[in-house]
Amino acid sequence: TVILARSNCFSFKIYVSPYILGEDGARVGITLNGKVLDTLHVTKPGFYPLQFQTPGIKNSNVEIGVSVDKTFVPRTVGLNADERELGVAVSPITFLESC
Repeated sequence: TVILARSNCFSFKIYVSPYILGEDGARVGITLNGKVLDTLHVTKPGFYPLQFQTPGIKNSNVEIGVSVDKTFVPRTVGLNADERELGVAVSPITFLESC
């Protein structure tokens, strides 16, 4: 999704489900306009707050991407009847005046 950057700094949280964590954890990638900002290796479930300072994006349209190398299907793991393939949950993105 493309959004208008209201500043050069933004933050959001991801929630990592225990169902995507194998013995070696999971890798979560963060991109800005298709370029890698960060790659996290997560080994525990929970919320992870993220913040990025990205000079030069203020007042421009940007695409922020989140990817994960492992997914799960709730029905397959016995949670419910949901057959969607799920990865990490992402909170709304907040643009900050300063990082």
